[in-house]
Amino acid sequence: MNNFNDSFNEPNSFKQEQPSLSKYLLGFIGALLGALIGTIPWAIAACFGWFVGWLGFAIGFLSMKGYDLLGGKKGGIKKVIIICLTTVIGVVLGNMTGDILSLWKELSKFGATLGASIRIYFEHIGDPDIIGNVLLNLILGLVFAALGVWSLFKGMIAKEKNLNAEIQNNEQLYNMENTQNTQNEESPLE
Repeated sequence: MNNFNDSFNEPNSFKQEQPSLSKYLLGFIGALLGALIGTIPWAIAACFGWFVGWLGFAIGFLSMKGYDLLGGKKGGIKKVIIICLTTVIGVVLGNMTGDILSLWKELSKFGATLGASIRIYFEHIGDPDIIGNVLLNLILGLVFAALGVWSLFKGMIAKEKNLNAEIQNNEQLYNMENTQNTQNEESPLE
């Protein structure tokens, strides 16, 4: 029986959906924060001259986690683009930060400050002797990050397929129950 009071019992009847633009914005902020957190171990490893490729995966993972934690819109190509973009930003910043810290570690022996090391880094980044090494590390980092993010996306797609199959199965069960209830109401009891 449809009653006005029944609408108050529906949990989502008065709930307003947040516009998708703000969900994508929150997702982007979360993904960026996650990627920035992921740059910390990358920069520390690079500072000591280590290259640990799986840290690119960590940046992608934390980017996706940040997106989800801040309530980014689920699924879709926009989520993939946001995660990829913030992962690239994280790898680039992690690589640059690691290079700057490494440079500062060497130059501090001569009394250079962190600010001076940053200035020197950007003044000389285009030098042929330097840019090749910087680009090599950056490309390797992006490749490992891409591999990591790809595996994350494969997992996300599989999870969404399973969820969609479960929803479809539940809808079929619901429809079968409703059909049986309707048939029972229509047939006279003997």
